[in-house]
Amino acid sequence: MRIDKFLQSVGLVKRRVLATDMCNVGAVWLNGSCAKPSKEVKTGDAISLHYLKGIEEYTILQIPTLKNVPRKDMHLYIAPKTKE
Repeated sequence: MRIDKFLQSVGLVKRRVLATDMCNVGAVWLNGSCAKPSKEVKTGDAISLHYLKGIEEYTILQIPTLKNVPRKDMHLYIAPKTKE
């Protein structure tokens, strides 16, 4: 699944266009490198979202088959990385 579609379907961003724009300006990193919107994600990948307020990091647990994942089920697809 494309990273822009993944971010939208698990609810990390509201719209896919916003996810695409974030990728284009370098605010989305996948496994330590800047991700283009078409980059494919897989289970176990690390995603970093660079916001003005700070960086949020997640690990992909599984790829959703639904177009939009209910917010109560987000924990099945992504896990926040712990700060060390």
